[in-house]
Amino acid sequence: MGLQSHVNKAANSFKIPSEPMGTKMKFDDESNSSSVGSIKKKASKNNKIIEKKKNIKKIQNEKKQNKINKIIKTAKEEKSVLKKKTPIIKNDSSSKIQVQKRTKKTLKLPSKKASFSVCVGTSIISSCKNLEQITFVLYQVAKACTIYNVNEIVILNDAIENREKDTSGKSFSKTTTISTILQYFITPDYLVKSTFKKTHFPLLKHCEKLQKISTLPFNKLISTGNSDLKKESRLYKEGISVSMEHPNPTKRQTQSYDQTKYIQIGEAKLLELANQIIPKNVRVTVNVEEKKIVSPKEAYGAEYLNLDGDNFGYILRACENIEQMYLQCPKKDGYDQTIFVNCGDLHSKSFKTEKKRSPLLDGVKISDKITQRDSENPTQVLLFFNSWFTLTQLFEKVSNNLQGQLENIGEIFDLELPVVSHIVSPEDAILASLSKLDM
Repeated sequence: MGLQSHVNKAANSFKIPSEPMGTKMKFDDESNSSSVGSIKKKASKNNKIIEKKKNIKKIQNEKKQNKINKIIKTAKEEKSVLKKKTPIIKNDSSSKIQVQKRTKKTLKLPSKKASFSVCVGTSIISSCKNLEQITFVLYQVAKACTIYNVNEIVILNDAIENREKDTSGKSFSKTTTISTILQYFITPDYLVKSTFKKTHFPLLKHCEKLQKISTLPFNKLISTGNSDLKKESRLYKEGISVSMEHPNPTKRQTQSYDQTKYIQIGEAKLLELANQIIPKNVRVTVNVEEKKIVSPKEAYGAEYLNLDGDNFGYILRACENIEQMYLQCPKKDGYDQTIFVNCGDLHSKSFKTEKKRSPLLDGVKISDKITQRDSENPTQVLLFFNSWFTLTQLFEKVSNNLQGQLENIGEIFDLELPVVSHIVSPEDAILASLSKLDM
């Protein structure tokens, strides 16, 4: 074979296309249908992904909305619970619902000047383990009463069983212990030996360790470092008037004499007043050189006194029952107001008798309108510090005379002064209550 045969073979193997170059190529039906199907599959996948994203956003939005609804629902429930706490009374005359508000009372005073009496039970020292703790508790009571204008402390025997009496010996009753220690805190050092019995000195062994009460003017005068004031402390002294024989010899054996001219100032001899006669058993301030009774302002100066000039302490009174507390009031007309303070209930026993209890007041407000401005006859307000449980026990088991006159013990009080909690100790409740009534 020659060159011509090879050329013919190459020509036969190469076919010239019927359509010019650059034109669209035609495919057969099978290949065309497969490519279109793949495109549709891809499009359906994309649509599913978009739908999933939309569903996820929907779920997230629903969850957020559910959380918001829960928060709103809980807030509404809390509001409804708070509303349910206030007692609601339905009025029969109308279909409207009225909310009963807690009553408020105003402490109305007949005079501008007010003095306070504080009543504490012998149970105030029940939780003390030794004499040192008893002394410190009573020291707090004495300080609070001298800071505020308390002129009387009443010691009530609030024991339900085994009501002890004073004994002459080494052991002392709670009433004797409380009264002796409280009396010491308002007694000048130079009157201690003449005021207290020797048998009571063991009760005072921890009193000397405590600081003198600074609100008492004679303590301020003695503790100061000014030499001139110390000289005045020797010139002016506190004293107690003691009894004397009747000036009429014929009446000495038949009649007692309530007047006296002798003053006990803690020295070997009694001070005899020059030209004055005063009632016996009275605390006075005397000028030792001139032998006369002087005013506290003259003796100590206005800067050492309170606004009323009568911060010399308190008198002490012991009562065996509630009746004596009212019948032996130092004011002739009795107490103008009686306020109850529920305290010292460490075991919350008061709530067992809650049904019998008088309604709790929101507080006490001093009236702006005072009927009189009488400084010689001041208002006397009694503050009663004890637990409601103890009072009900006293009323039911001890104070038999009151049971026929009263339905419950709460009727003897004009109002109640609430403190932070009923478990607060009486010594703390005294300071908190007096600060609310400070005028």
